[in-house]
Amino acid sequence: MKWKDLPEPDRWDWPEHARHPIKSLIRAVETDGSPVGSGLDGRWAVEMVAAVYASQRTKARVSFRLKDRGNPLLRF
Repeated sequence: MKWKDLPEPDRWDWPEHARHPIKSLIRAVETDGSPVGSGLDGRWAVEMVAAVYASQRTKARVSFRLKDRGNPLLRF
């Protein structure tokens, strides 16, 4: 398979509320939304890192949601 370049986005600018974490949080509260970099985003980031370790330990692919949700570093 040959490498394909990703298309350039139409716009590079972020809205004002997304440029600052406190402004993002305030807007999320006001609009009943979620801030940039929410707790859910953090949870997924931790799970993806844990999946790398779990995959290395088992020498196999792992699927999300991880079945073993413990600390993968304690199992090496």
